[in-house]
Amino acid sequence: MNFLTENISKSNSELTQESKVTPISNVSHDEQKRDLAQEKYKFGMQATSLSRKINTFNYGKPFLRFNGNQRIVDLNIRELDVFTSEFIETVTGSTQPSLQEDIHEFINYIDDNPASGHTGTTPPGSLLWLFLIARSLKPKVIVESGIYHGASLHCLRHAAPSSSIFAFDLSLAPLLFEDHSIQLWEKDWSEVGIHAKSDRDLCYFDDHINHGLRIRQAFERGFKNLIFDDAPFLGEIHQFRWPGLPTVPMIMNCQDGDFLQWQYDEEYLEYKFEEKDTYGAKNLIEFARPIPSHENFTSQKGNVQYFVRLK
Repeated sequence: MNFLTENISKSNSELTQESKVTPISNVSHDEQKRDLAQEKYKFGMQATSLSRKINTFNYGKPFLRFNGNQRIVDLNIRELDVFTSEFIETVTGSTQPSLQEDIHEFINYIDDNPASGHTGTTPPGSLLWLFLIARSLKPKVIVESGIYHGASLHCLRHAAPSSSIFAFDLSLAPLLFEDHSIQLWEKDWSEVGIHAKSDRDLCYFDDHINHGLRIRQAFERGFKNLIFDDAPFLGEIHQFRWPGLPTVPMIMNCQDGDFLQWQYDEEYLEYKFEEKDTYGAKNLIEFARPIPSHENFTSQKGNVQYFVRLK
């Protein structure tokens, strides 16, 4: 056998063996596609996740958007306690005991707040901070400007049952509860002669009025502790059509000539910062801190809020 004949014979033998090893498939085209898809997604989230569907359930504590065994829930509350205590120490200027009892009280209370969850009210995520700040400060006097349905007002009363509370709005018609221990005024707070009685007294401004003006008014009435709701800066300004300008972070960071432009719905808006519009507020502030989010502990979002301590 010559070289050419030998190689032709060898090739034919290999082809015969290969055809025996790989016969023509009888698998349909659809089945092939299915098999390929299963192979492709065998490491996808649907295939690898260890979660499973169960029947419906009710949240044990609706404020916490999860259920769990007692050990894991207690662990979460302890971590929330550490997180909130750090900020409350900044507010009060003193080391705080554990806030776990107050946190549990709030979680059990919030479902009984008649205005909580209504559109336009302070959300539960921010109400927790109001509750803890008021409970820790133990103010003699609390002022709230901009009460609407009363979610925050109801929360402040529960947190500080012995405080004198004065509440203001241009209309009291939307208020969803009555409490005769609270003094209500259908006017601006600047029109009523209310003064602080201690350096732990508190003002909560949720009225979209110039923050510099509110700081000046509070300072002249002896208040040291202020909370501002809806206090956006650069990354949050697009959420607002009528913010109380300048806001606290603008007062602390902007200079004459700074400007912001943003779009809200179909409107294009602009604000130009001028120092004269701040009423000298920056010089009255001892410190200002954004109130942090506890969403990773509670699943509850809060508003853009600032705590301000005056000199």
